[in-house]
Amino acid sequence: MYYVLIPAIAALTGLLLHFFLFRFLLYKLLPARVPQLTAAAAQYLSEQLGDPAAMLAGLTGPEALAHTKPFIEEHMDHFLRHKLAEKIPALAMFIGEKTIEMIKKGLMDEIDLLLPALLQRSIGHMSDQLDIKKIVAARVPASTITPLLQQQLSGWRSRILWWGVVSGGVCGLMAVLLSHIFI
Repeated sequence: MYYVLIPAIAALTGLLLHFFLFRFLLYKLLPARVPQLTAAAAQYLSEQLGDPAAMLAGLTGPEALAHTKPFIEEHMDHFLRHKLAEKIPALAMFIGEKTIEMIKKGLMDEIDLLLPALLQRSIGHMSDQLDIKKIVAARVPASTITPLLQQQLSGWRSRILWWGVVSGGVCGLMAVLLSHIFI
C-alpha cells in the first residue's frame, strides 16, 4: 500500500502544482506583462524592418519610377488629346499631332525632374510619421493580447498537467525507492 500511495500522492501534488502554476501564468503573470510584451514586440519589429526612411527611399529609385512613368505618360497623352479639347476648346483647334508630342515630351521631362523630388519630400514626411513602435502600441492593445495568449496557450494545458502527473509520480517512486533503500 505504501508503494502505491506515496507515488499517487506525489502525482496528485504534481498535477495540482502544475495546474495552479499554469493558471497563475495564464491569468495573472501574462496579463500583467502584456505592456512589456507589446513594447518588446514593437522594438523587435522596428529593428527587423529597419529605418523607415531607408525602406521608403526604395520608392524613389529608378526601378520604381520606371513603373510609374508609363502610367503618367498614358494619362498625359489622354489629357492632351481628349480632355484639353473639353477644357479649352479654342486652344485645341491650334494644336496638332506634332505639338501634342512636343508638349508631352516637355511635360514628361519636367515630370522626370519633379517626381523624384516630390516623392522624396512626401517620403520624408511619411518617415517622420512612421514610428513602428507607436503603430504597434496603438494597433495592438493589451485587451487583445491577453485573450490571444490565453487561447494560444490553452492547448498546452493538458500537456502541462500530464507533465505534472508524470513528474510527480516519478518523484514519488524515487521517494519510495530511496526510502526502501535507506530504511
